[in-house]
Amino acid sequence: MSSSDKPGESRRPELADTANGAVPPIPRQTNYDDAERLAREPMARLDPKVQAQRCGGRVIESARAYSIVRMDFFNTPVDVKFPDGMVTSPQVEEISIWERILILHYLGGDAVPPAHTEWIGFQQVPSGGFYFDAFKRRAHDPLAKVFGREPVKLLEAGALIGAGPAEFGDAAVLVRAFPKVSVAAVVHAADCEFPADAKILFKSSIDAYFCTEDIAVLGGLVAGRLIKAFKHLK
Repeated sequence: MSSSDKPGESRRPELADTANGAVPPIPRQTNYDDAERLAREPMARLDPKVQAQRCGGRVIESARAYSIVRMDFFNTPVDVKFPDGMVTSPQVEEISIWERILILHYLGGDAVPPAHTEWIGFQQVPSGGFYFDAFKRRAHDPLAKVFGREPVKLLEAGALIGAGPAEFGDAAVLVRAFPKVSVAAVVHAADCEFPADAKILFKSSIDAYFCTEDIAVLGGLVAGRLIKAFKHLK
């Protein structure tokens, strides 16, 4: 897929507003506590060494009763304890519940990612077209509003969260959300004919790690973190 292409479960994801740097909650398929409980359950039967290898993490502690897998989440180390699925970080006092759920889903999967990948938009993930309008309002439009007049600011904001430049649009950054999941944020500047435009791109292997609802949440997280970083530039 070229950078000019437009990106693209059974329940419609409800995404929070990211225009002010807010982090989106998970879609409302159930309440947060139940969703986290369900996400923690697989940790009791999974092999932490196997999951760590699959996801680019490492086992940092292993005992008879438990193991701890550490991996990076937006360049911040997070620890997941087996078998109870508790998520903590040595650097962050509290991880939000929707972020914990996303971390658990990433580590708890078993699908094999394809060897060949390409960049795709949200419309191209499974059922993404059905949810695209909501995703555009919550991720693409806020990015275009904030960075459309000065795309170079996207590069500056990205640098603050450890994101490097990417070869898309008038400006783009590559955000490493997880060890094996990177997300691109792309901005096309406004001109005399067209308004500013922005999009979030994913690797086509994304659905080996996340369902469509999780992908929507991840895209909103990327947009929210970039917009929050932009505010620190002023």
